[in-house]
Amino acid sequence: VLSVTFCKFGILDYRNISNLFKRIEPLSRSRLPNRKDTNIYDSINKAAEIFENSFESNKIEFINDVDQSLTIYGREFDLITAFSNFIENSIYWLINDREEKEKRIRITSEEDQTHILIEFLDNGPGIDKSFAHRVFDPGFTLKENGTGLGMSLAAEALKRSSGKVSIVESDNGTILNIEFIKGNENG
Repeated sequence: VLSVTFCKFGILDYRNISNLFKRIEPLSRSRLPNRKDTNIYDSINKAAEIFENSFESNKIEFINDVDQSLTIYGREFDLITAFSNFIENSIYWLINDREEKEKRIRITSEEDQTHILIEFLDNGPGIDKSFAHRVFDPGFTLKENGTGLGMSLAAEALKRSSGKVSIVESDNGTILNIEFIKGNENG
C-alpha cells in the first residue's frame, strides 16, 4: 500500500493521488488565459453551479449578494478556482458541524473609489484562531482526507488576478475577505 505523509494533519495515500493531480493541474498550465474584465458575480455563480447537488442534498442555502455589475481585470478561471475551493471547504465544515442549525453560505460585496471587497461567510464551526495564520499554507489541512492544497490554490489564483484573501476573526462561522484593487491592469 502506497502511503505518503504529506500534510501535518493528514495522510495522502494512493486513493487521493488522483484527486491531488486534479487539484494541482491548474498550476501546471503552461499558458493561462489572458486577463480581461471579468464579472465577479457571474464567476461566483459558475463556481457555485458545481455544488448545486451538494447544496440541495445537505440543505445548504447559498446566497450570492455580490453587486452584479462589479468587474475586475483578471481571469475568470482564477475566480472560479478560488471560489470553488472556498465553497467546497464551507460545505465540508457545514456538513461536519455537530451543531444543528440552518446551513448557509453568503457572499457579499462593497466597493469604494479604489477597492472592491468581497466577503465570503458561512455559519459553520469557523476557523480556530490558533490555525488561522496557516490556512493558506500549502500542505496544511484539518480535513480527515485533505491534501492541504485547496486554500493555497485559491489564494494563488486570486493573486494571479491581483486579489488577496484574508481571514477575519469571528465567533460565528468563517469570514474571508477578498480584496481587489480597482483598475489594476498592471498587477
